[in-house]
Amino acid sequence: MRIFTSQFQIRQSGWGDNFTPNEAEIKAYFNGWIMFKSGTSELYDGVGDKAWIKKYQGSGTVERMSFDALAERGTAEYSCPTTKSNGSSTKHYELRYKLGVPDEYSVIQTGTTPYFETGINTISIFTGIVREKAPIAVENTDQKVMLNAVDSNKTTGASESKFNKQVKRILKIERLENGKLEDVTSEWTFIHDPTLYYGEVGAVQNKLDYDTHPNAEYYVTYETLNTEGNSGLFTATVNYDDSASAVLATLVKQSVMQNAKIASLEKTILEMTGGSGSIHFEYDENGNLKNVTTE
Repeated sequence: MRIFTSQFQIRQSGWGDNFTPNEAEIKAYFNGWIMFKSGTSELYDGVGDKAWIKKYQGSGTVERMSFDALAERGTAEYSCPTTKSNGSSTKHYELRYKLGVPDEYSVIQTGTTPYFETGINTISIFTGIVREKAPIAVENTDQKVMLNAVDSNKTTGASESKFNKQVKRILKIERLENGKLEDVTSEWTFIHDPTLYYGEVGAVQNKLDYDTHPNAEYYVTYETLNTEGNSGLFTATVNYDDSASAVLATLVKQSVMQNAKIASLEKTILEMTGGSGSIHFEYDENGNLKNVTTE
């Protein structure tokens, strides 16, 4: 086990040299509060009454540590604060670290295969990007459908349509209908309201437009909030063939592997059907085999 230690100036916390804060007082500091000796503009040294005031967030300086700027920092608090000093706008420290044993994930490709051009090519890699099937909720008041809604008062019954992770930004909305996957992001309106949506944003569409595609399914790609574990510490490996002969060798290898899979599949079909009848294959939107049935 490793221990993380943080150090900062006493003027940032308001704790004097002879004072050791308790757990609640440490939490108050990280929530944007500075302790001082009540009735003074001095550090609290363990003697007298405690008081807290907001860290200065004004323009012209990152933080001003004087305790006399009450008009700019609000009224002093005389019991240890348990909430953020400036609500959701309070800036927290972020601790980023590398796992001792890395988590490895295989990325499932969606869309067309990328091709490299002659010269320099750039590959952008993002973390905290999620793609999932989108649940739908109906807003009875205005006859709209909602994605990522958490307000059960405006949805059918007590159900929600929130995504699996808290959303920072919706990148794409896709509609799967009759085996065709289509980008329909422009057909939805994004609304930023953390009281109605899981995270910061959700999407709405007129119910009349939604009802014109009764058998469709929707898939959403979005960026998660940092609180969902979005981290920039990772390693990505990209492999490519740098010559015509290498490309040909790869294609031959893939063809041999594919033929082996087909031969194995043909054997399985014969065993399942007894050499007669028919077999049906069902694939998902990513081209992966979901189900096999025989007649």
